[in-house]
Amino acid sequence: MNRQFWRSGALLTTGVLIGFVSHANATPIIPGSSMSLTGQQQVAVNLQYIDLDFTGTTTISSPPTVASGTVDGSGNGTFLVNGANGDFSGLAGTTLTAADLCQTGNAFNGNGPCPSNHNAPAGTTVNIPFMTLSNGWTITLTELLPGDFTAAGCAGAPGSGTAGQTCTPILPDGSLSPFDITNNGPSPGGIVTGVGIQMAFLGTLSEGANGTAPVKGSFTTSFNSTDLQTILFDIAHGETVVSSAQATVGIQALVPEPSAFAFTIIGGLLIGCARIRRRRV
Repeated sequence: MNRQFWRSGALLTTGVLIGFVSHANATPIIPGSSMSLTGQQQVAVNLQYIDLDFTGTTTISSPPTVASGTVDGSGNGTFLVNGANGDFSGLAGTTLTAADLCQTGNAFNGNGPCPSNHNAPAGTTVNIPFMTLSNGWTITLTELLPGDFTAAGCAGAPGSGTAGQTCTPILPDGSLSPFDITNNGPSPGGIVTGVGIQMAFLGTLSEGANGTAPVKGSFTTSFNSTDLQTILFDIAHGETVVSSAQATVGIQALVPEPSAFAFTIIGGLLIGCARIRRRRV
């Protein structure tokens, strides 16, 4: 049984890995540049919202769900930069903000429609102001990537999961959600001790006058003492699941693809040849 219930969102983050490819202008990002971030607020997720700054109360169940407070898709969560090097070496100890997101712009469960500048269905090209660093650099979200797993492992009643099961839920339109979910445990096929969840995205880093660069990142989070079947069941039945664990983010600069270097070299050779030819003429 495939649970097609993630009609607008799913679980969010405890980690983000962002890879920077290359600058469009000015000085390239230093290869290996990286920074690690830790979220300062709870993350609440239901069928519509991915709320990065939830401040309400939760139940004592596993997974925790909202007991009181407002869940929306229009705020901004705060992340602390724990460590940084390369391009980001001066950012350690500062904070950045990340915008809430929605998996659908439609109203859900009594909530109003999602703001258009926060609406990011998986696999759809968007242009959403996403992250703002303390030095004014920004990351614009361009796409939430569909998950890499299949829906086969999503089946089962709450509590029936086994360690090693993986799942990417199916959206109502037949496409996959952005979430990769894994039942964790000491032995494959054995007892589940918790759940890991990941969501990948594409974006564009802007360093102001220093130029821009494409990025790829991933949010991850984990829940203890539950299985993915329970989490999916709760969300399918209108609950808002809350990750009280601090979100952590890792950002890593990527080496440009060989083709990028090739085009740069070829371009340089052509320019050089043109200049030599002009001198001869």
